[in-house]
Amino acid sequence: MTRKIYITKQGFDPTSSMIGWNDLDLVKQTGRYGSQFEYKTDVSTSGYSGRHVLVTIWKASHMDQKYFLCSDIDFG
Repeated sequence: MTRKIYITKQGFDPTSSMIGWNDLDLVKQTGRYGSQFEYKTDVSTSGYSGRHVLVTIWKASHMDQKYFLCSDIDFG
């Protein structure tokens, strides 16, 4: 599997606008790793404050499908 993790750009308001690819910052990209039940990784969120959306995209190495996960987050 490989993963790409994005956070909406500072200043983007997820409560009033729809997200487009230009509204996202790539904050982490992983190399390949074996499948597992639980996945944890560290992501630097330095410079982000307020409400954001975290978008994770992963692709299983044995399939030609991508999976998307979106989370509302608040950096206080």
